[in-house]
Order: sequence, then C-alpha cells, then structure tokens
Amino acid sequence: MNAQRIIEAAMKCAKTPQARANIENIEWAPAYSEPGYSDPRRGGIYFADWNDVTSYDSGNGKRTVEDGTMGRLANALERYGADIQWCDEWHNCYQCGNAIRTQPDSYGWQPAYFMTEDGEVCHNCVAEDPAAYLADLEGNADRCWTLGIDPADHGYKLLEGDFENGFHPGQNDDPREIAKRLRENGIDRFVFRLDDVGQFDARFSVYAPAEDGAQGEDNA
Repeated sequence: MNAQRIIEAAMKCAKTPQARANIENIEWAPAYSEPGYSDPRRGGIYFADWNDVTSYDSGNGKRTVEDGTMGRLANALERYGADIQWCDEWHNCYQCGNAIRTQPDSYGWQPAYFMTEDGEVCHNCVAEDPAAYLADLEGNADRCWTLGIDPADHGYKLLEGDFENGFHPGQNDDPREIAKRLRENGIDRFVFRLDDVGQFDARFSVYAPAEDGAQGEDNA
C-alpha cells in the first residue's frame, strides 16, 4: 500500500468531521529545503494537524479521545517511510515545492527562506539569484537578510557590523535609528543582515551596494 492509499483508508475510517477535514487539508512536499534535515526514506513529507479529536469532561477532569484517526495515520505514514511534520510549522517553497520550516525549533534558528508576495521561497531557490532578493530588502529597516549567503559576494559592501540588540546592558542598537543615520548621510540603499540569534539577543550588520560607492569598515 502506498502513501496515498494509506491516507484514503484513513479518510474512510474517520469518525468525525474534524478528522476528515484534517485529512483533506494534508499538504505534501517531496523533499526538505531546510538546513539540517535529511530526506525521508520514501513517500516525502506530510504536513497536517496530527492531533486526535478529543473531548473534555469538566465533571471528572478527564479528556477522552473521540477520534484517533490522525494519530494512527501519522504512525502508518512513518512506518511506510515518510516524514510527519506539523502544518503550523512547515510550508512549501513557492518555487520548488520543497519543505521549509517557518517556526523556530531553537533559540538560534533563523529562517532559511525569503518571504515574497506569492509565498516563501527557500534558500536553495534564492541562491540561484540572490541579488534580486537582496534588492527587495533595500531601504527597509523592518526586514533583514537571514540566509546563509554573504551579501558581499553579490555586489554589496559591509558598512558596519557587530550591532547588538537584546536584554543585556549596551545591547540597544536599533535598525530604525541606524537607517535614519544612514539616510542623513545620503545612503538610501542599505540592507540589514541578521548575523546571530540567541535566547535574549541578536546581532546584525548593515550593507549597501558597492556600486553606490559605499564606504565600508575597511575604508572608514
């Protein structure tokens, strides 16, 4: 039995409308585009709400499983060789369809995708033409570059680095204030890069297109 037939069998066994809706809303990706993940043995990756349908009895303080179809389906797909992920934590890349994590799983996690009007684009697809995505961030102090691609390799020059924002003393660098200062100095095309993320702080730097004659750290 292949994965699709496993899902079809689960739909027939579902006892509640909620379980059937969860099965109908299952999404699929052929492979991962998230750093640190290995592709499943077979079947791809399935995103869904895998919670069983339960009810709570306030009288005895107990929760009862009304429909355990989703849990059984998840186990069956994993036995088949597929990977199971949660639909509120993973999406598909808009271009290649591979799986992208969209919610953090650790303090040091950084998005490995670029958000566009059409949806998330994974770091592998962005790597095919990083300059186009970097240009989309220019002049925006509310968004930053999080991908493992150095802007300096794609026509940008480091202006300043080692900025810190967090809960510790002295970690009060504000991208909006930095952007204001840059504009006052005639630099309107700049891109912020998120360099590191911790539990209580973040470190970032700022770049500008080298073609604009930006003066970087080594020329300051």
